[in-house]
Amino acid sequence: MAAESVEIPFSKVFNMAKPTASSSAQWGRVIKHYLDKVRPSSDFADLPQPSTDLQVLQRDFMRWGYCLVKDALSHEEVEAAKARLLDQAEAERAAGVAQMGSRKENGQPWVGARQLVSNLASKGDIFRSIATFETKQGTIIEELMSRMLGKDLLIGSIHGVVVEQGAGLQTLHQDGGTIPMPHPPYPLYANVIYMYSDFSLENGGTYVLPGSHADASGANVITPETDPHELIRRSPHGLVSLTAPAGTCFVSDGRLIHAGAPRKAPGVRLGNNVYFCRSSQRQQENPYVSFCALDKASPKLRRLLGLEGLGFGMRHLRHGARVPVGELSMSRPEEFQQDFDFYYTQEAAMYEHASGGKTAVYKGPRKQSKAKAKL
Repeated sequence: MAAESVEIPFSKVFNMAKPTASSSAQWGRVIKHYLDKVRPSSDFADLPQPSTDLQVLQRDFMRWGYCLVKDALSHEEVEAAKARLLDQAEAERAAGVAQMGSRKENGQPWVGARQLVSNLASKGDIFRSIATFETKQGTIIEELMSRMLGKDLLIGSIHGVVVEQGAGLQTLHQDGGTIPMPHPPYPLYANVIYMYSDFSLENGGTYVLPGSHADASGANVITPETDPHELIRRSPHGLVSLTAPAGTCFVSDGRLIHAGAPRKAPGVRLGNNVYFCRSSQRQQENPYVSFCALDKASPKLRRLLGLEGLGFGMRHLRHGARVPVGELSMSRPEEFQQDFDFYYTQEAAMYEHASGGKTAVYKGPRKQSKAKAKL
């Protein structure tokens, strides 16, 4: 008797490499209809204000999908982080490994440029302190994150952002990539933004749709059938731009609808995003490949990066021709002569094209050694 034909559909329905209508919301060009309607979050007395009261922060997070931690970084920590970020960003441009470009996004032309400085845990002591909650209000932030994602949470990625006037606009989206719907009634991810500059509507404070993570019963607001325009129109606040002074920390539920905002004022906006995830989720940055400051990593940082079990599984990272982009400085220009792995990636090709070869270099695909080719 012939067996009944049964198809296994999961790779089609839950393709984690390609978003679908059943994945976390990625609302393309929707935002262009609301750019002239965004208001500062400070216009609304009921929305979160910077606080160090854990009960207030928890209440705000549950109700609005985000909270603001007051004085998360001291003035000295902000200044140290800004200096290290700007030095690293300039050095990556000089070395031709910058993730930077001016382009059209959501149908809106970028006048300035936006530079992403990824893998910050490899690029400075101040960033490692931020990653391990060893800053002014780190204890409060760590407690919040543990209550949201569990004590075994992981750092999914940590990067800095330098946004010039005219740049920075993103699509409206949830942080969850291609996680299929229905989402569980709790966050799988949480995004933390440390503000190195004052955030405001003019300065490009992140756009958020308050309360778009879950309703009063705890059920998810976003479903595959959600009409983004209707959701925004029904909101009592609409899209708002985060308003808070430098040193504040924005902590958000990954399900919250938000977008990077364009800077309208002269100058640059500086920030540091730390993307946390539950230990069951895949990290955005693969620390086994990208992290290159193992000798400077505390046991706590290794745990947060998911590097606890080094053993045989990490030995391949200590050998071979891997040259990741680590800590660079304009005071050490000789470091720019390294043959970085970045030069041989499609990402390098994209950024070389975007910058006209000024801040990124693409050397083509890396040639395999004869020994590897035989394997």
